[in-house]
Amino acid sequence: MCFIDYSKAFDSIDHDKLWKCLEEMGTPLHLVQLIRSLYQNQEATVRTPYGDTDWFEIGKGTRQRCILSPAAFNMYAEKVMRNAGLEDNSIGVKIGGSNINNLRYADDTNLLAESVKRSNFHKENLRRKNE
Repeated sequence: MCFIDYSKAFDSIDHDKLWKCLEEMGTPLHLVQLIRSLYQNQEATVRTPYGDTDWFEIGKGTRQRCILSPAAFNMYAEKVMRNAGLEDNSIGVKIGGSNINNLRYADDTNLLAESVKRSNFHKENLRRKNE
């Protein structure tokens, strides 16, 4: 078993990759466009003891406390898992007659494999597909 905790997961999703992912996962185009409009033209500044920084465009991350953020992250994570080949039900650990190769909750993922070697293979494949 390999435990993965994505560092600042909700803050790290590239918006362009998210829109593409939502489309590829079958989200209706009008909903993708609606969600996209929530993120267009976002800018931020950082307040420091020396004054505010220049404004900069935000191109990554999902909105904090937004009800859509966990769903968007889950769709993105599902796409990453599929790209890494972890949708294949023939691999993993047999539990109750089914092969289970990953368990996920929010930004935590557990990879399940029949050996340490196979677990490391899945971990590296997931890392490569998530870059």
